[in-house]
Amino acid sequence: MPTPRDEPRCRHRRHAEGGPPQAGQPEAQLAGLKLSQQLYFTKDSQGKRPFRVAPATMEESLKVLVTYGGMDAATRGKADDYFTLELLP
Repeated sequence: MPTPRDEPRCRHRRHAEGGPPQAGQPEAQLAGLKLSQQLYFTKDSQGKRPFRVAPATMEESLKVLVTYGGMDAATRGKADDYFTLELLP
């Protein structure tokens, strides 16, 4: 009787047996990626590499989290507490 250690690490049996992974329709994935790419940029980061954020954008996000997301205003800190651009190329 096989034990859990004998099972492949990949949870998707079809992929573990050499078949393609089951992640949905390729056309739908591509459409979703194209639509979500516009969310990676703001007016401050247009023309720059993805995932760059301006301190003003982070401050705006923190205000939204305090207003609607349940973040405590007294302990929210400042934008610089949540991100750094030092690790990005």
